[in-house]
Amino acid sequence: MKKFIAAIILILLGSAACASEPAKNFCGATDNMLSADYWIEHTKRARQTILTLEETAALSRKIKDTPGTHCTDILAYPAILPRSLILQKMKSFSTRPQGRRYIGAAEAGEGFWRRVEENADTGAVKETEMIRFGVAVKNGLIKTLPCEEPLYSGADDILFDMNVESAVKIWEPLAVLHESADGEYFFVESPCCAGWIKKDGVALTDKKTLKELAARDFYVVTGSRVTTDIRTSEPEAGRREFFMGTKLPAADGAVSVGGVSTAFSRGVLVPERGVNGSLRAVAERIPLGAELSHGYLPYTQANVIRQAFKMLGERYGWGGTYGSRDCSAFIRDIYLTFGIELPRNSLQQALTPAERTDAAKLTAAEREKLLAGSPAGTLVQMPGHIMLYLGTIKGKPYIIHSVYALAPSDAGGADGVTVLNCVAVTDMEMRRRNGSRIIDNIANINIIR
Repeated sequence: MKKFIAAIILILLGSAACASEPAKNFCGATDNMLSADYWIEHTKRARQTILTLEETAALSRKIKDTPGTHCTDILAYPAILPRSLILQKMKSFSTRPQGRRYIGAAEAGEGFWRRVEENADTGAVKETEMIRFGVAVKNGLIKTLPCEEPLYSGADDILFDMNVESAVKIWEPLAVLHESADGEYFFVESPCCAGWIKKDGVALTDKKTLKELAARDFYVVTGSRVTTDIRTSEPEAGRREFFMGTKLPAADGAVSVGGVSTAFSRGVLVPERGVNGSLRAVAERIPLGAELSHGYLPYTQANVIRQAFKMLGERYGWGGTYGSRDCSAFIRDIYLTFGIELPRNSLQQALTPAERTDAAKLTAAEREKLLAGSPAGTLVQMPGHIMLYLGTIKGKPYIIHSVYALAPSDAGGADGVTVLNCVAVTDMEMRRRNGSRIIDNIANINIIR
């Protein structure tokens, strides 16, 4: 009888233990893991400064000076370039790609490609070109080719436009190298990529003005996105939207902007395109309640986590389409708030000259051990994707990332794949379409310090 009662007690205790264990969703995360505070509480030295402002600036310079990162210091860009160098830069942006491309359900035909190549107009590049400079006056897209048609690698694969290189933020400086034959596009280099941008999204200026603007007191957008008010005088213009990481020059003190007092707001400068395409900076106000930092945020693990969770659940957007972020833009925007200018693409981010470990030949157990000793915010890269490490709970590493589709750990291959299409917190047991786990695919682990 005593043995029977003891057995019953053990069963009840086991049931109580199971009941107290938080339930996990199919990504392996419990409800409490969906809070930044949870991960900060589980992070050692979470509020300790990792790099000072001087050190983050030095790291950004080092990234720009490292070949292969595709990061460019526009303020140090040459005033003149020879034709040969411009054509080299334009090579993959002026000719048809190797693989097939589809416009909707139909394959792009010879007539389309001829029109695009003619519009690139590489024959018009002079032996020596004077480089023009400008800034983005609105959030937009930098295209691979000088055309508006979306180009898919598969018929009607509308979520993945191969004609998109990257998003560009308001105030991003640009070097203008060439103009399309139809006069609609500039071929530009931005701080993190090259490609074609619509001319109406660019205001031209000179390098001296760019340097003066860069030297001004500034604010950084720390929310996922913030907006201005609608101006009484221009209601049709709507609100301006600024994405995380946007650097906004501070405006000189004004008692009001657009008929609204600045006593409870921050005055910033925003760029506009004049009639002749030249830059003019106008004062705008952003309410004090908006998520803006006066200068860069301190680079701490706690701040990395908080910045990441501000985008939790936001939809995935390949290259910046749908006004959203893909995996590498998610990472880059977080680090921009600390003044660290990472490369645009996932592989280049993984190879950033920081504290990188080549994890390709490590076992899953070795990777897990390495991550367990790494700080929150460590970059974890596998072919075609990059993730942000959060921490290890009960021996299991967790990540936050902007991801399209994965399968839970107990599923196999494409049959179990679920479209997430958003920023998600997941374990690393989740599987790819081929059935392999995330942890089994890790190629690089990079601590940004």
